[in-house]
Amino acid sequence: LSKSSSMSAVSPMEHGIQDFMTKSIQAGTTVDGVPLRSPGFMYICGKPGTGKTTAVTCCSDKATKWARCNGYNKPRFCFINMASSLTQSNCKGSIMRAMLKKIASAIEIDNAAGLQAFEKQLKMKVLVLVL
Repeated sequence: LSKSSSMSAVSPMEHGIQDFMTKSIQAGTTVDGVPLRSPGFMYICGKPGTGKTTAVTCCSDKATKWARCNGYNKPRFCFINMASSLTQSNCKGSIMRAMLKKIASAIEIDNAAGLQAFEKQLKMKVLVLVL
């Protein structure tokens, strides 16, 4: 992933991210009697400082505006830095708890909520998880 040369330029990767987010927002709606499916997952990788977070943040802002202007529910974005001290514990359980807490905050539910509450909210809301 390479950074855009200017704020107005969109790299091919950013275009792909925007397309993915748009399709994610539209998932579940019906076009010509056929429900649109989720595009699944997108994996973005690269060396530190190559603009991954910058590109995704820019695209998430644009996707939120696009959703609002086109009558879709507001998408939720959850950014989790897997290299941060929050997730550097060697205990798998503490990493999972930290991730669930961030996801719960992003979809606006109590972080002590059970799995059913998560499932219910995730069926109603668009969540883009950025690790």
